[in-house]
Amino acid sequence: MFDELASPTGLTRRASTFSRRDVVQALSERLPAGAVADARAVEAGADRFLGSSRVVVLLPEREEGDAFRRRDGRVLPVAGEQVAYSTPELLALEQRLVDRAIEARCADAAVSSTVAVADAVAARPTLSGEQRVMVERLCLGGDGVVVVVGKAGTGKTFALGAARDAWQAAAHPVLGVAVARRAAGELQDGAGIATTSVARAARCAPHRGAERVAR
Repeated sequence: MFDELASPTGLTRRASTFSRRDVVQALSERLPAGAVADARAVEAGADRFLGSSRVVVLLPEREEGDAFRRRDGRVLPVAGEQVAYSTPELLALEQRLVDRAIEARCADAAVSSTVAVADAVAARPTLSGEQRVMVERLCLGGDGVVVVVGKAGTGKTFALGAARDAWQAAAHPVLGVAVARRAAGELQDGAGIATTSVARAARCAPHRGAERVAR
């Protein structure tokens, strides 16, 4: 059961971290139908799982305050619900993704021309200064991976429409991929980018690998 909880289909199937409460709930849900279990036994099982090599403790950002040091030297805050956990496998996958993104810097990927970028921006006079910088960074930077962060409603999708124009002017095919189908529809409607879901893209091109599918 512990091996299953630590697998990609277990506690990290839909989230990259989990709490002790999640472990207790998962153990309870996996009890045989009709089984009567002592709550203390379930909680003890959760503690055994969290103390095993299948789990990595992720210490949160915290202010000065009480904490305690485990026998292995790790310092944990007193409030156990503040502690998040993950698995070595998932953390290794995340590190591979980060390494690939770093390796893809200055890769001369999807570079458009300054004229095409200027035309795409000029066609959208309502773009803000930040949005214009975003388009220029995406289309002229040449990095294989570029991360754009912004709150909902700040115009990321609208700006991507300008990037699409610039890319297509340079004969670069543009495909959008989103985790949720609804998000895929919004990207397609807002930026004019042909968009599909991550699951469908992975099924259609399994040889590329999930690590090459962008959200």
